[in-house]
Amino acid sequence: MVLILQWNARSLLANGQELKKCIDDLDQKPDIICIQETWLRPNLDFRISQYTGIRCDRAEGGGGGCATFIKNNFNYRVIKIGTQEEFIGIEIYIGLGRINVVNYYNPCKKLDLSLLKSIIHLDNGHVIVCGDFNAHSTLWGGKVTDVNGEVLEDLMDELHLVCLNDGRGTRTDVRTGNMSALDLTFVSNVLAGGSEWNVHNSTMGSDHYPVFSRVGGDREPPSNGKEGRWLFHKAKWGEFTFMCDEECSNISMESTAEEMEKKIRNLIISAAQKTIPRSKATMTRKNVPWWTEDCKIAVKNRNKGLKLLKRTHTYENLLNYKRLCSQARRIIKKEKREYWRAFCDKIGRTTPVNTVWGMIRKMKGIRRELQYPVLKIGDDLAISDTDKAEMLAKTFVRSQSNENLSGYRKGRRDEIRERHYKDFDDNTYLTTMDAPFTCFELDLALHKSKITSPGRDGISYVMLKHLGRKMKLKLLDMYNRVWSEGKLPTNWKEAVVIPILKPGKDPSSPENYRPIALTSHVGKVMERMINERLQYYLESKNLLSPYQNGFRKGRGTMDPVICLEADVRKAQVNKEYLVAVFFDIEKAYDMVWKEGLLIKLGTLGLNGRIYNWIKGFLFDRYVQVRIGKSFSNRYVVDNGTPQGSVISPVLFSIMINDIFNSIGCEFGKALFADDGALWKRGRNIHYVERKIQDAITEVENWSYDWGFKFSVTKTKCMVFTRKRGTVLNLRLYGEAIEQVHSFRYLGVILDTKLKWRENIDSIVGRCKKVINIMRCLKGTGWGASAQALKQIYITMIRSVTEYGIIVYNTACKTLLHKIEVIQNQALKICTGAMRSTPAVSLQVEMGELPLKLRIKQLMLNYWVKIQGCVDVENMVRRAIDPCWESDNGTNESAAWKLARLAKKANIHGKTLVKTFLYPTTPFWIFPTAQVDLYLHRTMEDRKGKGNWDELTADRLDTAHASFIPIYTDGSKDPATMRTGFSFCIPTLDKSVGVKTSKDLSVFTVEMLAISYSLHWLEQNRIGDGIICSDSLSALMSLKSYNSESRSDILYEIYESLIRLANLKINIRFMWVPAHRGVEGNEMADFLAKRALKRGIEMEIPLDRTEFRAIVRRRIMEEWQTQWERERKGRHLFSIQDRVGRGMNVRVNTRDSCIISRLRMGHTGLNNTLHLIGKHPTGLCECGRGEESVEHVLCQCELYREERRQLESRVRMIEGEQMTLKKLLGGEENFNGAIIGFLKRTRLLRRI
Repeated sequence: MVLILQWNARSLLANGQELKKCIDDLDQKPDIICIQETWLRPNLDFRISQYTGIRCDRAEGGGGGCATFIKNNFNYRVIKIGTQEEFIGIEIYIGLGRINVVNYYNPCKKLDLSLLKSIIHLDNGHVIVCGDFNAHSTLWGGKVTDVNGEVLEDLMDELHLVCLNDGRGTRTDVRTGNMSALDLTFVSNVLAGGSEWNVHNSTMGSDHYPVFSRVGGDREPPSNGKEGRWLFHKAKWGEFTFMCDEECSNISMESTAEEMEKKIRNLIISAAQKTIPRSKATMTRKNVPWWTEDCKIAVKNRNKGLKLLKRTHTYENLLNYKRLCSQARRIIKKEKREYWRAFCDKIGRTTPVNTVWGMIRKMKGIRRELQYPVLKIGDDLAISDTDKAEMLAKTFVRSQSNENLSGYRKGRRDEIRERHYKDFDDNTYLTTMDAPFTCFELDLALHKSKITSPGRDGISYVMLKHLGRKMKLKLLDMYNRVWSEGKLPTNWKEAVVIPILKPGKDPSSPENYRPIALTSHVGKVMERMINERLQYYLESKNLLSPYQNGFRKGRGTMDPVICLEADVRKAQVNKEYLVAVFFDIEKAYDMVWKEGLLIKLGTLGLNGRIYNWIKGFLFDRYVQVRIGKSFSNRYVVDNGTPQGSVISPVLFSIMINDIFNSIGCEFGKALFADDGALWKRGRNIHYVERKIQDAITEVENWSYDWGFKFSVTKTKCMVFTRKRGTVLNLRLYGEAIEQVHSFRYLGVILDTKLKWRENIDSIVGRCKKVINIMRCLKGTGWGASAQALKQIYITMIRSVTEYGIIVYNTACKTLLHKIEVIQNQALKICTGAMRSTPAVSLQVEMGELPLKLRIKQLMLNYWVKIQGCVDVENMVRRAIDPCWESDNGTNESAAWKLARLAKKANIHGKTLVKTFLYPTTPFWIFPTAQVDLYLHRTMEDRKGKGNWDELTADRLDTAHASFIPIYTDGSKDPATMRTGFSFCIPTLDKSVGVKTSKDLSVFTVEMLAISYSLHWLEQNRIGDGIICSDSLSALMSLKSYNSESRSDILYEIYESLIRLANLKINIRFMWVPAHRGVEGNEMADFLAKRALKRGIEMEIPLDRTEFRAIVRRRIMEEWQTQWERERKGRHLFSIQDRVGRGMNVRVNTRDSCIISRLRMGHTGLNNTLHLIGKHPTGLCECGRGEESVEHVLCQCELYREERRQLESRVRMIEGEQMTLKKLLGGEENFNGAIIGFLKRTRLLRRI
């Protein structure tokens, strides 16, 4: 039977928590909850755990509204939601039957019979109607029958309905003590037999009682759709590694790749099942975890008061009941608030990031509910999980089907296929790309893999990273077997698809779900290895179009925007028109033509094993949709690159690489993945329009050839001009392209005059929502720590405002000031500062750059990135180049501004090493660097204690006896920025010290020392050597083949290792502790420091990270100058005269707020109140001056005795005289003493 709870709540905001508590306490939870008078607005969120909510909110005026909550895994679909009337109609499925459930609220209006009949659907003859009808009839317990009662009686007669009410009242009028039956339940006569109807014993804060109804026959219990997850934090990894290494010897190398993959998969899963626990599939979360004994007593007393009022209706009892109602609401609200505050108080530096972001997503109303109602296509319904999975699978496969192609497009495909039919044969041409994979590549692929959901086999990247060496070698053998055979295991080509509802879409339509494909992580590791080789090949041979910016190292979304903006500014200076077209490809990834992609691979010279592997990877792929624990049938997909695949983005880039090749160089062109744009400028709008139309036609022809289709409705065009009334007539596939006045391109909203108003307003709107969340997380004396809030500000506000700011900073000052206001609001919340606190003080207190300086830093960093780009055809570099328009325009382009800022910062002429450099030698040929970190592990175990000179010598003798020790070191003077490096060979009495360029990082000179010593070994050939370095970061870069900076030196070292290996010279690396008395290391350190005193002997160009360090230093110097010259914030300046330090970590949120206010000088004391017009004089009661922070802490005679205790405490800690700067200068030791002083003087609440 279906259990339904109906209730007129008279505000879910006021009484909803008692509803949640009631549900928590029930042994059997209701299947459906129908609420009337929710009093909710669309911007307010109310959720019940384990239920899906459907709402009908009142659009205008107060009160009203209704909501229906359906238990998760209960099959339903929404039929209709009222617009003029307040009702919700759904259809539920019980076994083989269907029942319509209507939740209705009538706000004391006259009922209309015909309208009610149209609301209640009787297509299946089974209906349940419940709600507050505000109708009286003797039929359900009323004393009289009114007009509305007569309408409902007629409705019952015409639709064969039965009223389940038994005469008991459901609403109490506390003024008169009378009961009335307004909450009614009607069911079809075929459902009435065996139905039950009961009134709850508590109003739960409303004046209506909840009603429970049991209706209908037996139903199948809902399936539990969740699967338990691996609990990796509880895994016994030592046992897991041992078991895999022990069992892998049973895997025969004579097996096929398919057989090897199956055995390896079974082995890993078997070991995981024995060593890694799994979570339970069902987890019930309480709706009201904060409910306390006080809440229970308050509700109990209120219910007693209601019973007393009903028994003896007097004015005193009425007042007593109202008082108890208010008391219950107040206590419930207080306990919920205290629980929330206690949770917020725990949010600090040690709080897991997932906890914070999960909470923020919930506060924003973002929840990923994997619940699926009944799905519908036409007249076909999918009710069971299996049927839903099948319907969704067919929908997803249909979107990638060849049936989407017109006959003409199929014919064009056939022509291209016929022209290249020979290219589809298995290609056996061997190149360097076809070399077997190495342990080095496998380790690199595992290192770059992030934690994601596994495929159907359940094997996660986490498991693969914990495999032992033997098992990894067996895994590598399997990969190389697949590589040589060119046939992928079937398991790798099967994807489990999880449907995710698109935001704001109808959940009953399968078209509104986005497929998230889960594939084998074992297969994805091989994808990543191949992807690395493929990217190297494409970039090193410069095969990708210069206007393609997607999925490429050193490229970003801002590159196309900068280029377009620069051309628009040129057009404005020249009084030209610029016409831009923004293309959108329909089902871009889903409709990639697989055979066409193979043709493109062949034209790029990709042959041999990589061609055969990609061919096997693309074809005969299967998808299955999973709903809960049910799966659809397997389906083959006709087109598309595999969704969620590691290599798919690069394959897609290859497929659309030549989309604009036939279009002349006089056009502006940009491509970021599938977002394409074309533009052209000129004074004659008709000429420009004609040329753009010709270009669109070329793009059309390209789409016919390669199986793509552009969306006419989503493709837009714009005219950038200051003139009004310019209308275009551009056409795509014969249909008009919509002309718009603004367009969001790569996340930035462009308008026709580039004023940036819409873009900035959009940013401010998004940030204000986060500001509200931050307010919920922090109060004056409670809440999350300032550091945690600052992290939220950085990731959710600053990241939003900074995206695109290097372009839109050309907006007027009034618009940019809106961004500054957002920054100031966020920082005030972080610190708990008063509204009158100057922005400059907030920035210094939190260590946050002023907006103008932050923009300058971002622009200079972007300039550094562009200058270091190795691509000679880089579009942005051409946009930055000097042009006559840059000196003649009133509106400055962001591109022109970049170059001017670089010159002002004195970094324009410095040499910058090319970043994202690819080595001349293919990286997979690089040998694995043998790095010994034994001494590092020993130091951690011994906590730094021991004779490290002896331990180092012992390690060299036992593990590397035949190798000559070579000690290297790098040095840098932070005051002068001088750098140098050295190496020495004590056994050969050889030492070298070299002074290098200024401003290099310590990491760079450490890497140079290693590289230089290897060059020396190569020239002198003294035998096998072991490089002993104290730079753990340098050695880890060698070990992982990964470096955030100086990839050029890293590649040089690897190429030296190749040449030394060819000379039969073996090289190893070992970490040694610095400044621990290791003789060779101390000698190298002395040589490197002595080299700093000489003239520069080796000029080394700076890396991007080193340039950014210079930029940051210059920006900080400018900030310091501004802080010294600023007129505001002088109180904080007297305490902290240096910027960039930021506030110290303080234990207590309240103390942090108090100390920050004292430091910034804006408190609740009289001098601040006088500034904001809340106090007439600002003077202290002692009559000897303004009541300021300094006066109270250091001067006021009223607190002489309390001050003595404070001074005594300061002398005890520091042994010095107490001053305001000493007290508030950032020393945590004094915080407790200051708070104690404020408590004793009773000033704490006034601060």
